[in-house]
Amino acid sequence: AQIAEEIIKAEQERVRKQWGIDDSWQVLIRTRLTGNQVTVKDPEGRHFFKQSQIRASVHSDAKKRRQAEEVKAQQELLGLLQGAAEKSIFEVVGADGAAKEINGVYRLDSESSPEAIYAKCCRALASIGGAVAVRLLEDRWRFIAGEATAAAPVLASSRSSAPPPFEGKLLEGAGEKGAKELECEVEMLRPEQVISKVVNRSSVMTLKQCKLCTSDGKQDRPAQGGSRRAQREAFEQRLRDLGARRQDAPRTLAEMARHMAKKLLEARPSSADAVRRFFSNAECGHGTLRLGTLCSGTDSPTIALKHLTAAVTEGFPGSGGDSGKIGFEHVFSCEFDEAKQGFLLSNFEMEHLFSDCTQMGRQRAWDVKSKSPQPVPGGMDFLVAGFSCKDLSFMNSYRKTLEEMGQSGRTLRGCLEYVERYRPRVVLLENVYAIDRADQHGLKQVNIVMEGLRLRGYAAGYTLLNSCDYYLPQIRHRIWMWGFRMEKVLDPSESVDDLRARAFRMGQLLNPQVQEMLKLLEEPCALHFDDLLLPDDDPRIAEEERQLHAKAKRRQAKKEAGGGNEEGGRASSAKLTWQQKYTMHRMKL
Repeated sequence: AQIAEEIIKAEQERVRKQWGIDDSWQVLIRTRLTGNQVTVKDPEGRHFFKQSQIRASVHSDAKKRRQAEEVKAQQELLGLLQGAAEKSIFEVVGADGAAKEINGVYRLDSESSPEAIYAKCCRALASIGGAVAVRLLEDRWRFIAGEATAAAPVLASSRSSAPPPFEGKLLEGAGEKGAKELECEVEMLRPEQVISKVVNRSSVMTLKQCKLCTSDGKQDRPAQGGSRRAQREAFEQRLRDLGARRQDAPRTLAEMARHMAKKLLEARPSSADAVRRFFSNAECGHGTLRLGTLCSGTDSPTIALKHLTAAVTEGFPGSGGDSGKIGFEHVFSCEFDEAKQGFLLSNFEMEHLFSDCTQMGRQRAWDVKSKSPQPVPGGMDFLVAGFSCKDLSFMNSYRKTLEEMGQSGRTLRGCLEYVERYRPRVVLLENVYAIDRADQHGLKQVNIVMEGLRLRGYAAGYTLLNSCDYYLPQIRHRIWMWGFRMEKVLDPSESVDDLRARAFRMGQLLNPQVQEMLKLLEEPCALHFDDLLLPDDDPRIAEEERQLHAKAKRRQAKKEAGGGNEEGGRASSAKLTWQQKYTMHRMKL
């Protein structure tokens, strides 16, 4: 329950930041199997379920305000026309300094007050400054801007009674001795002048030009049949651009690693020092990175790190520290499947090949290579693990949570037990994107992994990546989780809550930098999968075809000789039915 509350609170803060709303808005998070449902309530009590609804509401409110302003402006224009007939319109021109705001056209406003008040036409004629009124106070016409009246300019006259405002002289600071006359003009407007201003302003307000009138008409109005021709030309140009990129795109892992290191060095020259420090602070102490993999599969991280190390050696000289040498050491792998164990032993030179991921948190585990229990190595710089996804995948109709300790939960626990005991510098975990979806209990399983890393003193984070965004012609969406060790040895006096809070704060500072770096290193794939296949005349292709033909001949000869192994009237090599496949799949689960 405590973890769920913290996750919901963090999700609320993320929604506030991403949607651009303040604390006066109420954010409600409802966790569901298909994903979190977000409901936002504004101070006025309106509910929103999407960020686009908030943007539409803001746009609608702004449109309503503009329409209200236009209505008021049109009312002012009508008031100007009425005042022109009554000869009660005057204009102030030329005032500057503190009195600059009184410049504009004034009309008699008989609707807002029974007194004689002249109001400035700000909306109708788009005058500069705010609202200004001319009111008769103590036999003087005084300009009032808002609530300020003490130092307001006044209209003075030699008459004993107050004349109309346009017959007096404009004085500044008339409430004090030595009032001086302002250098400006106060002029009554004739009816034809008022009508001219109203006509010019109303034409600007009501005239709305279409897109065709505002453009030159060449791009927005193509000739008959030109649209398809333009689309075809754009498509062909895109194919030419892709062909040029495809021709120069890196095709091997070594070329991709060098291209990635070059891009990083050009975009972030300061990253060279960080890479040198990382290699010089290797656990072995002499610039050699030590790698261990769990749930290894085909051990592709080993190949990738090997080429990245070579690219760093070439592109970042001096990365090895005092010794000047940098390297890479594949310490151990861990794989349960026997066929994959044979593949790893045939293609990789590791010190140990352990068989069970759940035993890696112990001091000793069974080593397939030596066929005996061996000490589990520590002192890793990288630990890469792709723990089981069977219980999490949407392809499984009988999914389990990590807490239910199915195959996924047990393998993850083995990874975290190794992390807790041997504390590698960097932990990388990978799984299907379904781990980022809320389960039937309303909790994202990826948050359990994050909490497990934080409780062990790691700044943790995760993101969704696609292989086709990083050189490879493959669409493969996967959630990548990382954990960076905060210190080599934990402080035993620090409480669990303090450690988790400190790891959470460190992750908030570090994760945006990791996301930005991953975005920087993106290289959309320009290759086709044919570019990564061996040519047809390659000797390895010829040998594979020879073996396939030989196998087919032996199978045909065996069939003609009547030596086929029949089981229940079906050959053992016959394809299984869907019911048989389903039964075997359920038995394995």
